[in-house]
Amino acid sequence: NEPKQPFYVHIDVAAAMSGVSLFGQREAVGVEFDKGGYESDNMVSDYSRFTHILSENNDIDGFHVIHVQQGHPRLDVKHARIQTKDAIYLLERDGLFPRRNLQSVGTMEAEKEAARKAAEKEAVRVAVERAAAEKEAARKADEERAARIAAEREAARKAAEEEAARKKAAEERAALDAAEKEAARAAEEAARRMDEEREAARKAAEKEAARKAAEEEATRRAIEEETARRRAEEEELALKRAAEEEAAQKRA
Repeated sequence: NEPKQPFYVHIDVAAAMSGVSLFGQREAVGVEFDKGGYESDNMVSDYSRFTHILSENNDIDGFHVIHVQQGHPRLDVKHARIQTKDAIYLLERDGLFPRRNLQSVGTMEAEKEAARKAAEKEAVRVAVERAAAEKEAARKADEERAARIAAEREAARKAAEEEAARKKAAEERAALDAAEKEAARAAEEAARRMDEEREAARKAAEKEAARKAAEEEATRRAIEEETARRRAEEEELALKRAAEEEAAQKRA
């Protein structure tokens, strides 16, 4: 009663996120997988072309559930067991396998019962291991208590020795701090004197520079005045010669 067309399986977002598409599909013969339609503008609305669907939704028109995969595990501490919930559903198109349609409900119930029994068995194993672990923990706690008392006594002895050493170190540190403060004070005094000497030297240099600048300015002005005086004399002499030449021409 197998269909002649190949299986065409659609994997929705939740199923893909669970990792279902990472296992087995490379070796599947006669099976095609579709993971399209994740974007809001490309959502799958027509499932009629698929033979099977892996989805977190168990109610899709034209399909029925043939397998339920448990997921979302959590530890039930009160009852010492691991609880799961229905997570991913394998749906098959109605009419693809007529006999399977009648058996799918019973198969689902059997799988759920098997999963429940496995969870209960695991819970018993966990409870036994927990009791053994608690017994071992109690034994270790007694040993740790004895070791802790011995360690506390040893710690008290070491603390007394450390306190004595701390006091001695504090005295030495106080003496060292006093010496460092005196050295810092002497260094500050030396630095202050150096700053004063530098300031005095700077002012002397500025004063000398001002004096030289004044001398240079006076020299420049004297040269300019001498140049102007000579130029005036030359111009006066030139005018005098020109007048004499003019007078000589008139006499001639």
